[in-house]
Amino acid sequence: MRLWGEQGVGDEILYASMVPDLLARRATGVLECDARLAPLFARSFPALEIVARRDPPDPATLDGEFDLSLPTAGLGALLRPTPSRFPRRRAWLTADPDRVEELRRRYAPDGARLVGISWMSGARRNADAKSTDLAAWAPILRQPDLRFVSLQYGDAARAAADAARRLGIEIVDDPAIDQLRDIDGFAAQVAAMDCVVTVSNTTAHLAGALGIDGIVLLPATRGLHWYWFTRRDDSPWYPSLALVRQSTAPAWDDTIAAAARRLAAWRDSAPGSPPT
Repeated sequence: MRLWGEQGVGDEILYASMVPDLLARRATGVLECDARLAPLFARSFPALEIVARRDPPDPATLDGEFDLSLPTAGLGALLRPTPSRFPRRRAWLTADPDRVEELRRRYAPDGARLVGISWMSGARRNADAKSTDLAAWAPILRQPDLRFVSLQYGDAARAAADAARRLGIEIVDDPAIDQLRDIDGFAAQVAAMDCVVTVSNTTAHLAGALGIDGIVLLPATRGLHWYWFTRRDDSPWYPSLALVRQSTAPAWDDTIAAAARRLAAWRDSAPGSPPT
């Protein structure tokens, strides 16, 4: 079997949800992926040879005869032809447990419940339609008994600090984690959270693939990817995520308020109960 990713990091994570179906059939072979995903995929799929995508390609992707050879996106036609073929698999990626434990110790030495936040998309197209102003997240960020941690990739430290100052709250920002370059470290950071609230970006994909409870704010039209479907408040791809949809672009107030209600319900529920 030879598989390869061909789209963005988030898409590669999404389509990797079908790899366990193949492994259950005792498939072996090579999976080529974005170099930043290689450590995470190697830990998560030890039965496969994980190689980083490069030019020229790794010889492992060229040598030998393969009975199945296609991009991971192509697995959908074989393994997800109908809604009934989506398994209720809560997680398929495994973060580094030592890094997860170390981050939880640093962020919550007092045992506080950690909520990771990500409010912007870095997509090449329609990023503005998927991004929000963190200062407008007051209904979410002013909720008591929660400690908020920035999971936002890119140059976001100033935005987090400005919003924290305006709202009179604390937002933990960890400069030791480079969410763009060190995705294995980023996965550990996401896995250290009790819940994640995010827009549609790589953070959402990681939270869902790691099985972390999460709430995803989705745009109404432009920037809405097909895999979030429409009119659903759950995701067949990511059972741990609840979806909150923008009613009318470009306003996010109603969406943020709905996400805040879901977060409050999660906060008041038994530990381990996903947002509903």
